[in-house]
Amino acid sequence: MNILVTLLGGLGLFLFGMKHMSDNLRNVTSNRLRGWLEKATDNRVKALIAGTLITCLIQSSSATTVMTVGLVNAGLLTLKQSLGVILGANIGTTVTGWLVSLTGTKMNFKFIALFSIGIGFILTKAANSPQKKNWGHVLFGFGLIFLGLVIMKDASTPLKHSAFIKDFFATFASSSFVGTLLGVVFGTIFTILLQSSSATIAIVQLLASTGVISFAAAIPVVLGDNIGTTITAEIASHDGRLNARRTARAHSLFNIIGVLFMFIPVWLGWYGKLINYITPGNNVMFNIAVSHTVFNVLNASIFLVFIKWLEKMAIKVTPKREGEIEQVNRLDANLLKTPDIALNQVRLELLSMLKMARGAVRLAVESFDKNDDKAIARVKSFESDIDDIHHNIGDYLQELMRKFLTPVDSQYLRHLIEINDDVERLGDIAENIINFYYRKRLYKLDFSEDAIREMREISQSVLNMFEAVIEAMETSSVEKINIAKELEREIDVQRDTFRMNHDDRLANASCVIHAGTIFVEFLQSIERIGDHLFNIVTNIEYSLNKES
Repeated sequence: MNILVTLLGGLGLFLFGMKHMSDNLRNVTSNRLRGWLEKATDNRVKALIAGTLITCLIQSSSATTVMTVGLVNAGLLTLKQSLGVILGANIGTTVTGWLVSLTGTKMNFKFIALFSIGIGFILTKAANSPQKKNWGHVLFGFGLIFLGLVIMKDASTPLKHSAFIKDFFATFASSSFVGTLLGVVFGTIFTILLQSSSATIAIVQLLASTGVISFAAAIPVVLGDNIGTTITAEIASHDGRLNARRTARAHSLFNIIGVLFMFIPVWLGWYGKLINYITPGNNVMFNIAVSHTVFNVLNASIFLVFIKWLEKMAIKVTPKREGEIEQVNRLDANLLKTPDIALNQVRLELLSMLKMARGAVRLAVESFDKNDDKAIARVKSFESDIDDIHHNIGDYLQELMRKFLTPVDSQYLRHLIEINDDVERLGDIAENIINFYYRKRLYKLDFSEDAIREMREISQSVLNMFEAVIEAMETSSVEKINIAKELEREIDVQRDTFRMNHDDRLANASCVIHAGTIFVEFLQSIERIGDHLFNIVTNIEYSLNKES
């Protein structure tokens, strides 16, 4: 009972340390991850390298795969581009096995673990910047990983005297077809339960180091581990878009086919002999790490050549659901773990929302000017869609606020919240302009030629400002920011000038009072649109200054 409790405690420390280190590494490297993934779209080799480096960095192939599924779901990566990243993730995850194999050396890993935990704790409390505090959490998690390994290794040593345990693992010996199959099944189920391929490999290495499991019996478990790790991506993509599900399915196909391809060499003992030839010596933990790496490198290399076939197979086994329409979901929950990417997705969604608001205002103004009822339904549709997106962005940003954010990201998030609210109000104002048209039609009001010309002029100014703000948001153009600001000043001048002209027309009895009321409200609404666009462009400018 004591052995079981100690093993579980050590496993808990290991898994918690892995998650703690992985999450914080992902936070401090968010900008780099985005850059690597953008470059990964060039070709399949670069995608594989990017997937390998990202997984080595964040120490979790599941996290890399889930993030890739999210990027596909959000339309940032195509299915084909994502496959190279996933192949690389399988190579990157083997690094953990190499780290674990170091515990088989004469180094004092208990001292290293405690030292890392101590230094990490001090940094989390005493560091004067969030970035340094985060690196403290990385060190803290790293120490927990090795402390958990040391505890599990000490706890597993007595197990070598248990005939039942040794006989159980002996059934996985690769000299038997059934035993090899059982080993693969065991590795698959164990990894699904732990939700961590690294934990499975680490436990197998520790058991092998104490003589509980032989190297021959460990290899099938390593193969099964590669199948079990696919469950995370399958779960993450279950309710996702079509291509996101196909990405997860390609990940599963890649691992399952790879295991089937390697099964016979493992069963016949050829693979074990190859590893022993590559790594002569008695360090079984090292041999297991090599076997895991060789399998994944070989498997990824083969599928890199046949990546188009893998893409076709993923498409074939993942048909569209009945009535499904493929759409881009920029605000994918899987991207929340990489704040820099998630924030950029919000920016893109706000850009789409801003273009909708431009369309709504343009149609509303045209309806008012040309007495056209046809566009009214589209304005209301735009306004409804803007409200929905505003709500979705608000919920997404609220979730993102709960994640670790750098000071720059936190400030940027606040700017995005303000932009979100301003764009939503633009949709409301477009609907107000439609209400002006209803009143104009109801009371059969006519406007003077001067009033019509002035409303057209100020409307054109605000539409020009829309164009400048949209381009500023798309390209981060300082020139367009300045143009938008100048247009806002111009709109204020037009409002004041046209209002005085209106007063003169009233005094000359060339304008009726009811039409004049709508004219003034129209000018005020257009000026309010300019104010909200000014707020948006100011937030864009602030975010650019913060980044620089």
